Amino acid sequence: MTLSSTPPAAPRSLPVGRTVATIYRTLLDLAPQFPRIVVLPIALSTMLGVFDALLGLDPILSTLIFLIPGNIVYTLFAVAWHRLTLIGAEAAHVASWDRCHTTFFVYALVLSLLDFVFLLPGIVGPDGTDSAEIAMLVLLWTFALMPLTLFLLVRLSFVFPAAAVGESFGFADSWRTTRGRFWRISAISILVGLPFIIAIMAFMAADPTVFDGAAGEEIRAAPPLSLGVIFEQAIGALAGYAFIATAVTGLSITFRTCTGWIAAAPPTTPPATT
Repeated sequence: MTLSSTPPAAPRSLPVGRTVATIYRTLLDLAPQFPRIVVLPIALSTMLGVFDALLGLDPILSTLIFLIPGNIVYTLFAVAWHRLTLIGAEAAHVASWDRCHTTFFVYALVLSLLDFVFLLPGIVGPDGTDSAEIAMLVLLWTFALMPLTLFLLVRLSFVFPAAAVGESFGFADSWRTTRGRFWRISAISILVGLPFIIAIMAFMAADPTVFDGAAGEEIRAAPPLSLGVIFEQAIGALAGYAFIATAVTGLSITFRTCTGWIAAAPPTTPPATT
């Protein structure tokens, strides 16, 4: 893989409109690479989803059990897509694992655990208790910590594109680089994710039962290894990775804009002497 370099300069400005336009142009350029990179992650995610359905565990136990394998699959896809965005197709290999993947995975696992601990009461839900007072505390905890969780995720997120391309760039570096840019990065994230928000709203307007408990009862009642369940898992994984590719592209471009990161030129072979 081509080694990378970061110019020793102060973080650059982050124009929201120009950055969003660059992200959308980049997504259109990278779209033909999506089928090649997403096949293996979809297959692995579908297997994990079917296995989860076979176990039939409660949400908390399921989240803990699949935290590591889920982040491994996510790492395979995200590292490949970060490299595709920042370096090029020659560096985007989804079926390989190196030291950069390990660093990326550790960061992802740490933030996943942080997210899990902060939002655990929301996962349990107010229905998990018979006490109205405790149920109210659960809701207050969830709504109070959700903004803090989002703030931390935004401020620490630059470790991911940096790790994918082999940079020595930790949480402290990300925190320093994103200082004073939280609202701009958040605005960019919302604008980049807007097509998915519109699509969800359109689905809900067309069929209000799409996202409620009544939707797909026949599929969910089927055996976990039935074609209907496997197909549902695969379609869900495809939609999920389309969103992840969009988010990763946005994060990579934002990281590059703020840091001035550039990929190092590949080493040149000296001409042969006679």
